[in-house]
Amino acid sequence: MGKGKNKRPVLKVQWTELHIIMIVFGIIGIAVMSGAVLLYWPELPARIPTHFGFSGEADAWGDKAALIYVTLVAAGLFVMMLVLSRFPHGFNYPVAITEENAEVQYRMATNLILGMGTGTVWLFVYICLQMIRTALGQVQGLGSIFLIVVLVLSLGGLIGYVILAVRRAH
Repeated sequence: MGKGKNKRPVLKVQWTELHIIMIVFGIIGIAVMSGAVLLYWPELPARIPTHFGFSGEADAWGDKAALIYVTLVAAGLFVMMLVLSRFPHGFNYPVAITEENAEVQYRMATNLILGMGTGTVWLFVYICLQMIRTALGQVQGLGSIFLIVVLVLSLGGLIGYVILAVRRAH
């Protein structure tokens, strides 16, 4: 165990079974998205929805290659979160990190980062599938409560993490 320049203990957090499950679900999400793009590509029109407004309805259309970009962005974000999860000593924490609480705090932060990465992939899966379904005339967009659900889940997860981190500070 070393100390970083911020004087926090530098620990290598071993991935747990939960971490592996989240990583596998993230990889499955990327595979689902890639498979959907490949499966529906031939029947998609040249122009598909590329942006959705606050109401969830498509408000911009563009080349169907946007589906490839969406898939690559999701995969890239997931990989970045995986890499980031290996350096919990560099994160910002709502509590002081000490030798005594470092392992617990780092593990909870790793849970948060991997959960956010996996959640982001599945958010992109939904968006990608809705782009496809909207382009094919099956739906009108993301749905009117999409933004609310994303905000509630994101903020709920973050608030839950902060509460747990503060409770387990000592």
